[in-house]
Amino acid sequence: MRRILVIRSGALGDFVLTLPAIRALREAAPRAHVEIVGRTATLEVAHERYYADAIRSIDRADFAPLFAPEGEASPEVVAYLTGFDLILSYLPDRDGLFRRNLERVGVRRLVCGGPIPAPDEVRHIVDRLLEPVEGAGIPVGDRTPRVFLTEEDGRTAEAFLKGRGISEFDPFVVIHPGSGGARKCWPAGRFARVADEVQRTTGARVVVPQGPADEQVVAQMVSEMVVAPVVAGGLPLPVLAGVLARCRAYVGNDSGVTHLSAASGAPVVALFGPTDPRVWGPRGERVRTVQGDAELPEERRLEAIGEEEVIRAVKEIENKPNPPSPFPEGEGGATYCL
Repeated sequence: MRRILVIRSGALGDFVLTLPAIRALREAAPRAHVEIVGRTATLEVAHERYYADAIRSIDRADFAPLFAPEGEASPEVVAYLTGFDLILSYLPDRDGLFRRNLERVGVRRLVCGGPIPAPDEVRHIVDRLLEPVEGAGIPVGDRTPRVFLTEEDGRTAEAFLKGRGISEFDPFVVIHPGSGGARKCWPAGRFARVADEVQRTTGARVVVPQGPADEQVVAQMVSEMVVAPVVAGGLPLPVLAGVLARCRAYVGNDSGVTHLSAASGAPVVALFGPTDPRVWGPRGERVRTVQGDAELPEERRLEAIGEEEVIRAVKEIENKPNPPSPFPEGEGGATYCL
């Protein structure tokens, strides 16, 4: 295979969980040109960082006919799609419309995977996303999502930290109180008290990532803290991953940033309530999941997690040894700088 296209929409966590499938393709064809179509802001963490040689937005206007019955794609789009030896698509396509349109324009080889598990399915989503890859006869090795960062990502992350008074040797903990939905968020005030306790007992600084949807919950957490944290707002995802790779520990909800933390090699404490960590939990050598009582109604499970339990989990995860750094073979073109 010389040219491979992966189509993966969805948020940050969805994409991070797809990385083992993309890695299997990369390892099977190390010299191939790999392109990914999705949300470009999310895809930056993979662009020219081992996984993707190029990225494109799923929201391009010229892709729109591919989602319409009997849609007529432009000659340019047809030439683009038929120029790949393999297309792996994870787009939700219950009625098969997108698949039929791709087949109709004459794509060479199309493999489709369902990105959403059945309601009663208890299988990790990474394994589900690997299923179409394995079904296509492509060997699968590492099933843990990992990001591979450039040296520039590391330097920019270090410069950000240094500019906020955190030197190369200063310990810090990252705490992210946000998530894609309010029902998956542990109360901001409890995050604040955990952050204060970590600073009081360990001397480590606290860094709080803030994305566009996190302003309110981060403001609430910061307002209840005794010692102000470093708020890391607006960082590009590769730079945020570089910060996460340096932290002593990370604490967060079921969120994309939590999955990115685990993929960056950080020691992670992930708080789960209404979602099942057996399906959606982050994978990694240093991941600890704290789950609310499954016997409680969904809306009360997170509230059942106590601050002492989270603090204890942070101390336990800090003491786990660093995992070996896996350097990808082949021509990924990235430096694994964790």
